[in-house]
Amino acid sequence: MEKTQLLDFARRLGFADARFADADDTLLKPGFKQPRTLLEGASCIVVLFMPYKPSAPPEKGLMALSAYYAASHASFHAARSAADYIREAGARALHTTAINAKEAALRTGGFLGDNGFYYHPRLGSFVCIQTVLTDAFAPDARGKTGSGCLHCGACAAACPSGALGTIERCLRYHLNGLVPETLRNDVYQLLGCEKCQSACPLNASETSAPISFPLERIFSGEAVKRLRELAGPNMARRGRILSQAVLYAAATGQTAYIDDIKKLAENEGEPIASHARWALMKLNGENK
Repeated sequence: MEKTQLLDFARRLGFADARFADADDTLLKPGFKQPRTLLEGASCIVVLFMPYKPSAPPEKGLMALSAYYAASHASFHAARSAADYIREAGARALHTTAINAKEAALRTGGFLGDNGFYYHPRLGSFVCIQTVLTDAFAPDARGKTGSGCLHCGACAAACPSGALGTIERCLRYHLNGLVPETLRNDVYQLLGCEKCQSACPLNASETSAPISFPLERIFSGEAVKRLRELAGPNMARRGRILSQAVLYAAATGQTAYIDDIKKLAENEGEPIASHARWALMKLNGENK
């Protein structure tokens, strides 16, 4: 198989680029086996890049899903198809999340911005990265990396929680648990925040139509199945979705959902109950 064949197939799957990094033991996440143990004879890492656009604001009463998590889930399954395609051609291939995708991408070019995100030379930082180990190709020469970041401070100014350089202040860091009170007003979509990237002058300013859900469907649990289809079952967990929905309703002053939030405060465990109680106080004017 030629590299151009794989790139053509990858584009049909939704990837905009495929690059070929050398495989060695330094790119593994902690606790994982060595690449050549994961796949005997692996000669390179195919680094696949799927672009996306951040979500436009939804209409009132709706909450949008982060476009990144929808694209990430789609890219995960597309990368599996790319690995299948390589195997069908007679080579060995393994789609794996054991590799540090950001570091693998850096070997093909690009750079890290002050916001900590990887920037593709053409696609910017709005890109999902997947990796496939294979013996089908030789790696490309290492791409040029460097300080493409403008160091303009736009990302730092846009971050509502001052998280640059302090990951504990980032909303994404608190997806699985109790969101600190200082960050609760900053929840504006389900599963993540792209504000620092959206402010970056190196990224395109276009947005995508929001994938959004009525808050009543989220509170009732009716939206969870579809959210799992879009973002994956590991990300779209019921407790995580409900927690973010009540914080969003409070942050945007949507008093029409006070009764729904009250039921959650009375009937759910932590951290949903704490988030719901805080939301009720804010919507009732007790916590500004």
